[in-house]
Amino acid sequence: MWYVFGSSLTIKRVRKFLKQMGVDYEDTKSDEYLYVRENPILILPPSLRRKVKVERIPDDDPYFFLLKHYGELSFLFQKEEKPKPEAGSVVRIVGGDYKDMNLKGIVTEVREKTCSVEVSLWGRIVKLNLPFEHVEKVVEEEF
Repeated sequence: MWYVFGSSLTIKRVRKFLKQMGVDYEDTKSDEYLYVRENPILILPPSLRRKVKVERIPDDDPYFFLLKHYGELSFLFQKEEKPKPEAGSVVRIVGGDYKDMNLKGIVTEVREKTCSVEVSLWGRIVKLNLPFEHVEKVVEEEF
């Protein structure tokens, strides 16, 4: 057994080529890996060979099963993402320069990775642009 590693686009091309040639292969949970029963270096054209890494997997490799099915365990290593705040919701600032000031504000705008929050700071309304990880939605009972 051999594994082929490359960019997802390259692996897609390798998969298409192997299918045209009638070569047996196995997909993995990752778009960047492919398992082939025969040595793909002997089959692939030079244009594809240069773009991939090919290695033989020993028959007695104890990690083969784990590598083949790693996607089933990947949730153990992923960070839990907080939901994006919505415009009009009340949030508390929990990170960045203002984290120790116990500030609460209203989200006025939500962008791809940040949001604008209006807070009352020293008697004035101040608009802060903060990443999502620096704000936490306030439960309605708290305010």
